[in-house]
Amino acid sequence: MIGRKIALAVSASWLSQVIRIGLNLLILPILFHAMNQEELGLWLILGQSTIFLGIVTEAGFTPTITRRIAFAAGKSRAGPDQPLDEEARRELADLLASGTLAFRFVSVGVFVLTFALGSLYLWQLDLREVSPTTAWVAWTLLCFGYATTTWSGLWTALATGLGYVAAGTIIVTVVGIVTLLTQMLVAFFGGGLLWLSIVAAISGIAVRLATRLYVRHRQPQLFSTPGRWDRTVMRSMLAPSIRSWLTAVGFAMLFKTDQYFIALYVDTTQVPAYYAVYALLHNLAILALALGQTSSVYVSQLWHNGSLEEIHDIVLRSLRITLILMACGVATFLVVGGDLISVWIGSEHFAGYAVLTALGAMFLLCVQQNAILVFSRATENEVYAIPFLVAGGLNLALSWVLVQYMGLLGAPLATLLAQLLTTSWIVLSDGLRRLQLPIATYVRTCLLPLLPVSLATYFAVMAVANGSVLPTAFDRLLAGTVVAGCVCLGGMWLFGLTAADRSQASAGLRTALRRRRPATAAGRMEPPIHPG
Repeated sequence: MIGRKIALAVSASWLSQVIRIGLNLLILPILFHAMNQEELGLWLILGQSTIFLGIVTEAGFTPTITRRIAFAAGKSRAGPDQPLDEEARRELADLLASGTLAFRFVSVGVFVLTFALGSLYLWQLDLREVSPTTAWVAWTLLCFGYATTTWSGLWTALATGLGYVAAGTIIVTVVGIVTLLTQMLVAFFGGGLLWLSIVAAISGIAVRLATRLYVRHRQPQLFSTPGRWDRTVMRSMLAPSIRSWLTAVGFAMLFKTDQYFIALYVDTTQVPAYYAVYALLHNLAILALALGQTSSVYVSQLWHNGSLEEIHDIVLRSLRITLILMACGVATFLVVGGDLISVWIGSEHFAGYAVLTALGAMFLLCVQQNAILVFSRATENEVYAIPFLVAGGLNLALSWVLVQYMGLLGAPLATLLAQLLTTSWIVLSDGLRRLQLPIATYVRTCLLPLLPVSLATYFAVMAVANGSVLPTAFDRLLAGTVVAGCVCLGGMWLFGLTAADRSQASAGLRTALRRRRPATAAGRMEPPIHPG
């Protein structure tokens, strides 16, 4: 049953991410043509800043209360298709009442602190083509939108913790799709920075309303139980929330600061070219990590029940598929990344293969540590604050030096070095120890298959995406993508799935084909036999 829920959640997450990523890739060329480089660079900086500062100020409360909701649901053996028992309803009602008050304070804090900290950065920018008033109003609207999104975090946590992972993903994705389509229209008709910010602010309200309506519809009996503010419950969540928040601060310092150093020490106009390459690999990482993100809530429920063997099956399968997908994607981009940028937004906006290679290595390490981190934290193992804070501080120091002397290349190299020296090995060793997985098992089943799969992908794409055979960038990109997809699917089938998984998938495919054959035969009418 858990496997079907995970499969549904992963399918919804991957489909949703593919649609959103496709729209994000589509909107960027429109922005490149509709906005001048300074205005576009400012929009990318401000948009990323609300996410960065929101992570810094959210206080780690959302992941903590999500786990507590999942623990309560797992304790009662409830799920999306089962009613909650009386004990679980009382516990969840108290969590909901306490969380409502807490999230109000957190959302106000997010707005005040993001606005204040962002203002310090805006004052340092020398804007020549964008009005300072427009920049300040846009920043205020973006802060309001992200504060509203934070305010809706309780309902997102409730939906995720109860097991409605697929539905929650679809709600957020639908709102995101509508937001992106609206922003595309706004940009196409020359709306500019201010109108893009207005649309982003409205999306935060839409997420809250949609998620709240869905949870009330699926669990109406939960809201018939009166809840109360529980100081003991909130106090028990304080320590893990603070540790989660400090981890998020370090994570933001490690992965969300490149554009600031580029804008300060290179030029704001160089941010879009760097962001284009960054966005490709970032979106690939989101797709690769979808399996772990969607199945971690079930690990929380199983951890509370002590089902260690089932947890190991989920974790190892997720890690194998995640790493194979990321390795194949990076290998493909190393061959046809320049062609993709050329077809997408124009070859003049390509930051170069050196930057692409450094970002590829950086994101490969990032995906490995995040895939393990999400499962370790699902057991409320919040012990990564110090390593991530050290990594974030080291990244800031290295970026300050390297970006000034190496330009765009210095930003990903700083993050890569900071990871290698800190979190990449700390999270790996501690996370596997927490999950009681031997490191030899991880190396044998997850890391060793990456070498043949990634090499096969690289050389196969190199063989077909040859400039002398396929002269145009689009032809090389299309051929390379098809070949890479085939190699990646083969790698997942051979190394990502276990023998039992392959047998189950084969049986399901044979069953589907047998069901199709009679329908096909019935659809063909036999010619009538002549009486003679």
